[in-house]
Amino acid sequence: MDQLKREVQQRLDQVAGLGGLGAGQMAPVLDALIAALEPAPELTRLRARLLYNRRRTDDLRALLRAARARGAVEPELVYLELRIEADEARAKELIAALAALPEDAAYGAIGRLISAPASSPDQALGVLQRARARDGKDPHLLAILADITAGLALQSNNPQHLQQALAVAVEWVEADPTCSDAYVQRARLTLHLFQVTQGQRRELPGRVLTDLRAARSLSDVPAIWLESAKAHLAFGYPEVAQAEVLEGRRRAEAAGDPNELGRAMALMGVCRLLSQDEAGAVQHWTEALRTVPGAQGTYDFVPYLSRLGREGQQRVLQAAPPQLRGQLEAALRQGGGR
Repeated sequence: MDQLKREVQQRLDQVAGLGGLGAGQMAPVLDALIAALEPAPELTRLRARLLYNRRRTDDLRALLRAARARGAVEPELVYLELRIEADEARAKELIAALAALPEDAAYGAIGRLISAPASSPDQALGVLQRARARDGKDPHLLAILADITAGLALQSNNPQHLQQALAVAVEWVEADPTCSDAYVQRARLTLHLFQVTQGQRRELPGRVLTDLRAARSLSDVPAIWLESAKAHLAFGYPEVAQAEVLEGRRRAEAAGDPNELGRAMALMGVCRLLSQDEAGAVQHWTEALRTVPGAQGTYDFVPYLSRLGREGQQRVLQAAPPQLRGQLEAALRQGGGR
């Protein structure tokens, strides 16, 4: 496992350093590796993780069925089955199986949080940190830790909190360099650190784009193109951002993903605004709100809302669902409006 991680990371670093990491370039490498591992039952966990990261859900289900038939009930396999299980009754069985594991084990802690959610992020962090002391290199544990610490850091806008969240994201990438989500998380936090420090750390944009290229080489999900668009907007390249948004939207439409489609519309509105097309911005933002009224990711345009004229602001507010309108009005008050 450790040798595999080193080899994958080395290849990613080499290709990313050349700037030639294309969409899905690493995918055939991973698929060939999965096929090579197939005759080895003792490597079922590794194959399952790779199939999950490659989003090959049908193949993962077949692998898990075969593992159960052999009596293999390792915690990671139970957790991966839960992640792709649509049947509510079966999901409850899997959650109960995880929650029955020792509370200081990675999947025992995860099972407890799923079966009885923590009352606060800090409480959840306490549960996960105890498991981290025992299973600190488990990538799924690190993924959940990264999500929680990132959420807290992004709310606080505190550079120190961002650095702490970044440290977890770094560990996640190191624990599983085949997971595109890990690179996206690290890129997102690095971008926010760049913004919070007002662009003073000039090495950060390169790190953001390298991580997104690595993610793109492993997966073709539309979210990666949209994160790249956000980064290029922050770095002052709206034309590049617009091209990324268009590709992300094309992929979202092909995948039938309304949430990412809504995000694409919202980001295209930002591109239009920065190109001095206020009417186009309003059109895309209202369309995004109507397409996915409940998806928080749709609202990437909120920091830009105060740049609209009064009429444009009112049109966007009218399109917003009632539960969001108050948040948008508060954002306008903070941003000053005009």
